[in-house]
Amino acid sequence: MIGGAESTRDLAPYDDYSWEIWSVARRHPSDYLKRATRLFEIHPRKSFELWYLEELRNIKIPLYMQRKWDDIESSLEFPIKDFLEKDDWFVNTYSLLIPFAVHSGFKEVVLYGIEVEFTWKYQWECFSYHARKAREKGTSVTFYGITKPEIPAIYGYQYARQGDSVHVLEEEQKDVII
Repeated sequence: MIGGAESTRDLAPYDDYSWEIWSVARRHPSDYLKRATRLFEIHPRKSFELWYLEELRNIKIPLYMQRKWDDIESSLEFPIKDFLEKDDWFVNTYSLLIPFAVHSGFKEVVLYGIEVEFTWKYQWECFSYHARKAREKGTSVTFYGITKPEIPAIYGYQYARQGDSVHVLEEEQKDVII
């Protein structure tokens, strides 16, 4: 999954065609998103401006939306009902894509170019929640370059919280593996 953050978006395996590349529709086309195999636009259609609707109509790869639209040929209904669980919560499109990838049978999910601001700790908690659930189902989830909000530490054990899935490998290392 590719976001727009410059810190790691170019690290994605664009040239390795054994990888699927997913992103949000607003990132396509762009100078940095060199290829995509699936795009996602989960917001309500009534919120789209006319220029953006025209862009969506020109997309030629699978475009997951809240429903299939006759005037957007590549649109597919995003099957949230197939994988939504009782206590699930989502804060953005990328948090929806983690359980969707698990539901689709992927055993590895890697996110590039997605950063969580310190002030948006709830996003980190949401990503962490879905990564933990994915791991319980046999799918690994790795974030590259994600900005980690402050996580309570155990005194003397830098950046570790025992019994949880959040572990920062080294203070100076940017990669966070969940």
